[in-house]
Amino acid sequence: MDDFKEYLSGHSKSLTEGYVWRVRLFLEWLAEFNVQQEDLQLGHFQGYISHLQEEDNKEYKIRLSISALRNYGYMLVLNNKANEKLAMELYIKGIYKTPFPSLFEWNELEQMYHDFNTPGIVGQRNKPVLNLIIYQGITPEEAINLCPEHLNLTKKTLTIPDTYKGKSRVIPLENHQIPLLDDYLHHVRPKILIIANKEDERLFITTSGNPKGKNITDNLLTSLKSKYPQIISYAQIKASVLYHWYTQYGLDKTIEMAGHEYINQLINK
Repeated sequence: MDDFKEYLSGHSKSLTEGYVWRVRLFLEWLAEFNVQQEDLQLGHFQGYISHLQEEDNKEYKIRLSISALRNYGYMLVLNNKANEKLAMELYIKGIYKTPFPSLFEWNELEQMYHDFNTPGIVGQRNKPVLNLIIYQGITPEEAINLCPEHLNLTKKTLTIPDTYKGKSRVIPLENHQIPLLDDYLHHVRPKILIIANKEDERLFITTSGNPKGKNITDNLLTSLKSKYPQIISYAQIKASVLYHWYTQYGLDKTIEMAGHEYINQLINK
């Protein structure tokens, strides 16, 4: 466990000892299944969390174990001791109290997108938002912070500014996206500005006087869930997109396209 202790260096002695102890318990439980470190999968981590729940551990103890296991998994990746599948699953899904919801196949996502149509001006705004969420893998937060100048239809690129959780990046647009985005930018958006009777610098704007954009993505998710009950959250959609990218480009390129620093110190989170 020396390598894990080194990974936790800089943090309190009590935190380090607590995490090391909890990971030792995990490894003792895992030993019954004859699983070697190089063969670890996300299912082993989630299986242990289920084991703790079945033993009726207190909620705060389970949270501490999850945090310890996350950091142990990240340490394995940083030290090149994790197999690629585990590295991918930790990045895309992560370790939680309940297993991450099932991912969608790429053809399922595309079918949902093509079938998704809601009437009126709101539907004409929501379709481009969904378009960028699926094809560029942007988050709801990134969507509502976009401005028209971030969309360059001539160069077929989308510039995504920095957010709290993501780095700025430029992502190419696909040819089939251009007509829809052009129609929104030059026809739908001006109509929304008239209806809302306001000036707004953002790309996607509300039809009401509400200055916040979050209700745009909340409205979209509600519409998606009503049509596709298998959709749980935006995180599920994003993870499905990332997995598709992973199969196409590999993990390093996926991380770059998603705008993430892969292994962040998640101590106590």
